[in-house]
Amino acid sequence: MSTFRSRLLKSVGVAVGALAQYTEFKNEIVSQLDCTGPDRRWRLTGSDIDAALREPAEEAVESSS
Repeated sequence: MSTFRSRLLKSVGVAVGALAQYTEFKNEIVSQLDCTGPDRRWRLTGSDIDAALREPAEEAVESSS
């Protein structure tokens, strides 16, 4: 039972961490997107996501200099 419980807690912890990261990304990045173009929809590319994910790490390096 102990092994099952530890595996379950580990799985739940990973899910909670993923949900927290998703929520942070949604609130900080997606909420800032402009609705442009003729269909008034926002667009988020893989390159945009990669850049957004790198940005905090770059800011932390710059602030520690």
